[in-house]
Amino acid sequence: MTMKVKLATQLISSSVADGIEFCNKDLQLLEFRNSEGTVEFLQTFDRIFDFTNSRSSLAKLFKSPLRTGKEDYWKPIVSRYVFIYF
Repeated sequence: MTMKVKLATQLISSSVADGIEFCNKDLQLLEFRNSEGTVEFLQTFDRIFDFTNSRSSLAKLFKSPLRTGKEDYWKPIVSRYVFIYF
């Protein structure tokens, strides 16, 4: 079985989270009520994927690689969410 990483990164993304949040809060569509947990999950894993998939040491914030000098950006995300979901 091959993994469809590109598809997963498109689905588990902040863009999808933003769309769901827009449907819930702005459009107030009933199908999207109580979707806050899904939005948080998608945003969190999008950031974690950015951390682990970084290719440039010059990138900023969540697009930069995990480094001890940048713990203030990545440590709160990792310590708060990774252990909850796994």
